Amino acid sequence: MNPPVLSRSISILALLTLMNLALPGFGQGGAENVLLVVNEESSSSKLLANHYVHLRNIPRSHVVHLSGIAKREATDEADFIKTILQPVMKTIRERKLSNCIDYIVYSSDFPTMVNIPKFQQRLFERWKLEKKNSPLDQRTYAPTASLTSLTYFANQVLDDDPSFMLLDANRYMRAKTDVSRYLPTRSFHSSDSWGKNGQVVDAASSGRSYFISTMLAVTCDEGISERAALDFLNNSVSADGTPPKGTVFFTDNAGARSRARKANFDDAIAQLDALKIKTKKILSAVTPANEDVAGFVAGAPNMDLAKSQCRFSPGSICENLTSIGAKFTSKSQIKCTEFLRYGAAGSSGCVVEPYAIQAKFPHPMIQVHYARGCTMGEAFYQSIHGPFQILIVGDPLCRPYGVSPILADIGKSDGLNTIQGSVVWNIEVRNEVQIGKLNLFVDGSKVGERPFNSKLTFNSKTMSDGYHEVRVVAVADNAIETNSSKTIHLLVENERRRLSINSNQKQYDVSGQVTVDVTSNFDGQVTLYCQDLALGSLSRRKGSISFDAAMPGRGPIELVAISKFDGKIIQSAPLEVYISGTILDN
Repeated sequence: MNPPVLSRSISILALLTLMNLALPGFGQGGAENVLLVVNEESSSSKLLANHYVHLRNIPRSHVVHLSGIAKREATDEADFIKTILQPVMKTIRERKLSNCIDYIVYSSDFPTMVNIPKFQQRLFERWKLEKKNSPLDQRTYAPTASLTSLTYFANQVLDDDPSFMLLDANRYMRAKTDVSRYLPTRSFHSSDSWGKNGQVVDAASSGRSYFISTMLAVTCDEGISERAALDFLNNSVSADGTPPKGTVFFTDNAGARSRARKANFDDAIAQLDALKIKTKKILSAVTPANEDVAGFVAGAPNMDLAKSQCRFSPGSICENLTSIGAKFTSKSQIKCTEFLRYGAAGSSGCVVEPYAIQAKFPHPMIQVHYARGCTMGEAFYQSIHGPFQILIVGDPLCRPYGVSPILADIGKSDGLNTIQGSVVWNIEVRNEVQIGKLNLFVDGSKVGERPFNSKLTFNSKTMSDGYHEVRVVAVADNAIETNSSKTIHLLVENERRRLSINSNQKQYDVSGQVTVDVTSNFDGQVTLYCQDLALGSLSRRKGSISFDAAMPGRGPIELVAISKFDGKIIQSAPLEVYISGTILDN
């Protein structure tokens, strides 16, 4: 369901002219660059999504609820494309978010495995047609892919291009260029087109573009509980800008799961040492008891994390090379979500037997990319050459090592800024990080970017009356493009059109109903929304709208009322309420 796109009522050209902005560009790993995908028919999916939206301050226009999702671990390629991938890509286009979405993030309760026999058949046929010297191994290219990998390769999947199954398919991978050098760590943009050499190329020259994709958590079968998922999300968000305490451990023993990656341990350790980060090789399958774990490159089919008393520091990436770490209907082998349960911000596991091939798992340099300031999502995809069978779980925006520009508050930091006409805001930086540019978002849509300037002129006459959210994103002048944002809450009153909502309660039980009072000073139908869910309508200036609390689901939510007058979309200021209900511990 697509709610009205508020920024369509804005004269973008007028805004760009007043601000001396360049033409719209692309985002840099913040909440404004995420599309969060929710299973509308899953209470767990809505619970995690509501909390993540609140914790990360994700714009409501960047949340999409999907229905008709397969209620099983595995689905087929046709169903995945029809019920998930095509609706997601359609949402991005219709909401005019193509210039800012870099991350497609799933909440819980989506099929984690996708059976892709037709893609496998096309891959083998193409390989044979091109007269390659040796045939592809059936086991290596088993026709099962992960939800997150097919989303990462969305453009190829929709083009029926099976080459995403190859072991060197990911050109964003920072591969080794000689004996000791790797392609440099860098930020991610879905607009970038990557060549075979791992460099950004012109889109017309057979380059490929991607979307970083992760799943927040798996809360069914052998996954983790709702409570554990919420705990890890809170920890990962609080870890931003705070490097994980402790040591990055590497499992270095004679086992096959260790041998697959151990040749690259020394490269990663040398780079981490240069960054003053403690490292240690260990023989055991788990880290030493009672030590703080800043990161873990592991290799074991089973681990008793509770018994080992591992302490994964908030923000840590802890991942394990094993056969079926992301096959959640099987009790065999430790699941990747166990690392989230014990405090890590990100992990991964394969959905089908991968045969211990390094290219299918994160390269040990994942810890280096992360330590250089990348987001969790960027660190993972810079270190997996052939990710088609791996599921990545966790908070993709977690950035504990990145040092971002710190912006001072702009306008009123604790309430609405009522404006008419033009307004000038001061942009003040509170630390010494050099800003390369400012990005501007209005009601979730990116309207432009410009070099840093301490003055920002904003013309409200190009906007409809009512509430608007303006975000100023400061992007650091470095290869990692660390960033931070400030949100300005505007109430535009050029034509004195007003729409407001209120409730006499701030908390409701999920089994009951929510009632919201609506008041406007103009005629027109008013619809109440939570994210992109329409909850009810009213056809008079004053009245109330009631809806079942289970519709938006448990957790913190924002409600907004939207109407039209003279063809212009008018929105109320958001109303925050909390939907309470039992959160499952197992």
